[in-house]
Amino acid sequence: ASNALDIILTNRLIFSEQARKIGLVDRVVAFSELTDKSKELAKSLTQMDPKVVAAAKRAVKEGSDLDLKVGMQLERRMAHILESQRR
Repeated sequence: ASNALDIILTNRLIFSEQARKIGLVDRVVAFSELTDKSKELAKSLTQMDPKVVAAAKRAVKEGSDLDLKVGMQLERRMAHILESQRR
């Protein structure tokens, strides 16, 4: 978050590899592969259980503001909820 804030406040231009190195993006692909890679990612996400995706999104959103111990407790709660729904 601090890197993103720095880039926004300074209006600094960064390139894709630098963005990946500082954790601003997860992956970098060639422009010529962008459509295919995007479709692959979308397909893999749509094949996942929607409850799992929702739980992961919730854990990331809520957990990003928590300390490690509380964040781990949140993850365990989400895993327990998902496991109980499988039965």
